[in-house]
Amino acid sequence: MKYDIATPYTASYIILRRGNKVAFVLRSHTTWMNGFYSLPSGKVEKNETYTAAAIRETFEEVGVRVQRSDLEHVLTMHRHTDSKGQTIPGSISILKSRYGTVSPTMPSQTSTVHSTG
Repeated sequence: MKYDIATPYTASYIILRRGNKVAFVLRSHTTWMNGFYSLPSGKVEKNETYTAAAIRETFEEVGVRVQRSDLEHVLTMHRHTDSKGQTIPGSISILKSRYGTVSPTMPSQTSTVHSTG
């Protein structure tokens, strides 16, 4: 799947917490880090804000509908890629409100959603 992403690309992550548990997705059938757990996340599309990307990716990856007012920004980061040495900016937000059932909505890319804590 090809996306219209910002260049250099940026990423948005979301923390879904219920009590002392945090939801993670097990990545599969993607071009990066298959077989590893990740927070629900994804690349920010061209002309999209970090917050809008977090809202979109949360629904796309785990089926949870989020409103802007439900999110609280907790961290802006830069991470290095493994091969090219590029720095990729990212934003992490936490969902402040309660949410319903978490389940993979993109089975071709996410095989399982787990909570840990």
